[in-house]
Amino acid sequence: MNVKELYLDSLRFEESSLAHYIHHLLAEQKISLDDNISKLDLDQADHQKVAEMIQNNVLGFHKIGIYSLKMNQKDFVLSMQPARKRQSNSIPKHFINPR
Repeated sequence: MNVKELYLDSLRFEESSLAHYIHHLLAEQKISLDDNISKLDLDQADHQKVAEMIQNNVLGFHKIGIYSLKMNQKDFVLSMQPARKRQSNSIPKHFINPR
């Protein structure tokens, strides 16, 4: 597997820390997309810079949480919402009283 494949997988599967580390190492030209992942050495990264990149969400990750709300003995409502903005009153009313 090469760095490009790992980088794309980290983006696809929302592995934020890994994606930001690879992004940083690429920007600093310490690795290239064609390198084998055996050349990937996270100790070469400036950990403070990467921490700031993650904090500032440079790559634009938006975590989505899946939540369930039990309506009665048999019925549940599933809601997908941004993980930080989950509110119990944000379930659409047509789910709460569907009949």
